[in-house]
Amino acid sequence: IQSKGIDIMQKLLMADRYNITSLKDLCLQSFTSANMPEMLKVDTPEYAQLSGDMKIEICDRIAEL
Repeated sequence: IQSKGIDIMQKLLMADRYNITSLKDLCLQSFTSANMPEMLKVDTPEYAQLSGDMKIEICDRIAEL
């Protein structure tokens, strides 16, 4: 899902908050080892707002790479 002005973290927040599984899956699948540093900034207020379950899914995806 492409949307101008909405970064991956904002999409993950929306997917997490509103339980939008398809958006969450697309965001997680977009992670690659090459783009991980730019896409996932864990030291931000947005990351802190993610649920524990979403953080686990992010970590699981990172482990797959």
